[in-house]
Amino acid sequence: MTATIDQVLAGVVSTIRGLSLTGITSANVVSQIVGDDEEGAGPTVAGYPAIICTCNAGETTGEGTNLRDDWLYPVTVVIISTENRSQTTNRARNLQWRQSVKRAFHNKRLAGVDGGDSLPCRVVGGTVADRPRWLQNQQAQSLRVDVTIREVRT
Repeated sequence: MTATIDQVLAGVVSTIRGLSLTGITSANVVSQIVGDDEEGAGPTVAGYPAIICTCNAGETTGEGTNLRDDWLYPVTVVIISTENRSQTTNRARNLQWRQSVKRAFHNKRLAGVDGGDSLPCRVVGGTVADRPRWLQNQQAQSLRVDVTIREVRT
């Protein structure tokens, strides 16, 4: 059986790929344990724009029921594109990507997790523009998708 955390990451990637975001190929939407788009970090992306999904913060337990535990898997979604430090080039497109990802998950259940029942996801905003990447002629923006899975207590 595949670990729940892998199923969560696969479900997030699959949902984002299903959005068919203009300009982002399906191959450039990947999951990694530690978010790293550098050469050799694998699975790598073939250039930008790209979306990297990670769950490196680790899961935490929540309330649950008498027979089941709620486990929260915080998935960070980072959208990266080449921008040349422009305040206007691709601005509308990039913000639309962010909005589409947010709407795809907020208050919706994640499909494809057989380790338990998915409760409605919650989306938490992250950076709209990461200054260090901006200085490298890239725009990186992030969101966190909190996926809660109600797992059978064993």
